[in-house]
Amino acid sequence: MPEDNGFSESAALFDRIIYNNYVQFTGRQYSGMGKEKYIKDLKKFGRRLEQLRTMKDLSLRDLSYACDIDNSKISKIEKGQINITFTTIVQLAEALEVSVSDLMDYESN
Repeated sequence: MPEDNGFSESAALFDRIIYNNYVQFTGRQYSGMGKEKYIKDLKKFGRRLEQLRTMKDLSLRDLSYACDIDNSKISKIEKGQINITFTTIVQLAEALEVSVSDLMDYESN
């Protein structure tokens, strides 16, 4: 049996953190929802990211430099075209100088 070196436990922990943050900030759960729901949420998150970026008067390139994420990836995130990890959310929040909860608060905006 291959040794997992705790990786699967870490991955499970990240999954729980992301899920708990989603439930906390939206008041909804992802039980039994279809792929369409995920896509809608990715688009809403992307609009929130773009809103915060433009409020800070940052270009895609400026934000890219600040968080060390390629500007083409940020563009795809803003368009809701790709799913991202929790660490990417943290990087974006830090670069925008906002809390993760503020970045994740896409339902109220």
